[in-house]
Amino acid sequence: MKAGGGKRKGSQFEREIAKSLSLWITNNKRDDVFWLSSQSGGRSTQRKKSGQTTANSSGDICYLDAIGKPFTDYFLIECKNGYTKEVDVLNTVDSSGELILLKWFSKAQKECNEAKKKQVMLIFKRNRKKPCIMMESNFLGFLESSKNKEYMERQIEICLNEFVIVNYKEFFKWFTSDFFKK
Repeated sequence: MKAGGGKRKGSQFEREIAKSLSLWITNNKRDDVFWLSSQSGGRSTQRKKSGQTTANSSGDICYLDAIGKPFTDYFLIECKNGYTKEVDVLNTVDSSGELILLKWFSKAQKECNEAKKKQVMLIFKRNRKKPCIMMESNFLGFLESSKNKEYMERQIEICLNEFVIVNYKEFFKWFTSDFFKK
């Protein structure tokens, strides 16, 4: 891969997620509600170092239209693409590898707390695989109890202590925008 190719690949993935979340929240009417945060949240991080805050800039995805504000006020959305070998959950079981997902989530959790948001939604995609979401397992349990319906449709949950990994598309079929708006 050419130098800088990884950044382009990540930005493309973030754009795909922003569009898909936009379509989700508008029931397939618009793809422009969410977009990439300035410097993928880097602007917010840099300004924080000098004691300044930056509205609507934490995480990788921000809202452009006010209908997306409640979602990004609740979730800090962090996106990662690639890292296929590093994201292999079995590396923590059958080798001395460290699960990079836990590092990413920990970093995002710190940023989430600083931005006064409620939950981290880590969206990642390994090369040539389907996107997944990593979140706190108690939040998925809260959603299940709120909907009175288990999230088990063609789904495998991978539990890592207090975290769960679920399929991105299946999750947003189950977790509808109408439910979120309530």
